[in-house]
Amino acid sequence: MLYMCENVLMRYFDDFVDYKDDKKTILIIGKFDGVHLGHMKLIEAALKTKAAERVVLMTFEREHDLILGKKDKLELLEKCGVDIVVNVSAKSTLYGYTHERFVKEVACGRFHASTIICGENFCFGRNRLGDISYLAEASGIYGYRLIVVPMESYDGDYISSMRIRGALADGDIQDANAMLGRNFYITGKVCAGNKIGRQYGFPTANVIYPDTICKVRRGVYASYVWIHDKKYNALTNIGVKPTVAGEDNLLSESFIYDFSDDIYGEDIRIELLRFFRAERRFENLDGLFEQIEKDKIAVSDYLGGSI
Repeated sequence: MLYMCENVLMRYFDDFVDYKDDKKTILIIGKFDGVHLGHMKLIEAALKTKAAERVVLMTFEREHDLILGKKDKLELLEKCGVDIVVNVSAKSTLYGYTHERFVKEVACGRFHASTIICGENFCFGRNRLGDISYLAEASGIYGYRLIVVPMESYDGDYISSMRIRGALADGDIQDANAMLGRNFYITGKVCAGNKIGRQYGFPTANVIYPDTICKVRRGVYASYVWIHDKKYNALTNIGVKPTVAGEDNLLSESFIYDFSDDIYGEDIRIELLRFFRAERRFENLDGLFEQIEKDKIAVSDYLGGSI
């Protein structure tokens, strides 16, 4: 299928067996969960190498605890200059391939790779027996060029999706954003709430936290909210509203500074910038909104705004 973003076409295949083309490619292989700074280095290496070849990125699908949703990931990869994305689902037959079969039949036989690009810790094939040593050995047989990209580091340790998920769970949003190279965000449609906040002069844009996205620490964040491509300063609470009655679903509630439009049913994006405090249960609503007033001032000061 063709995936269109910003009027540019990027081809997308939901399974590697759907790809049928005999043109030479630069093949990037990796999980690309989150498309963090380490992943970006792989793409940059491909773009520097590219001549007439197409850049094909093979990504291994994760079903839960995603850092970036599928639609958002495809949009980001298209903006990065990738020509073709090939998805490998969790149920793909590819997981039964040996590493030798993968190189012969998939990388070279199906994708006609003239160059293969991967990270230094890349393992593949059944039981993960394939590694960069085997790829280097096989390059002499199949004639492709192998580019191994060193892992990217942050604050003295390697960047990984697991490390980013840990930072998000701990509320270390600034570290997570630094490793991603952009702000972590969620997207969703604004849904109706109980409107208690409005009664206290604190209307919020509520979005149900996507159940496939990895969970952040519950609590209050400084944030940006994007509405129709316009950015607004906001205070966002992510939690289950324990003082009011509690929610079954994790909810994102954003108070948007200097904004009063009706946006129910609209798609918005919430970028988290800094964690301020953990969610907690208050004795009553008055106590809750006294604290929220303090939060509004603290977040506004951080964002450089006014209330």
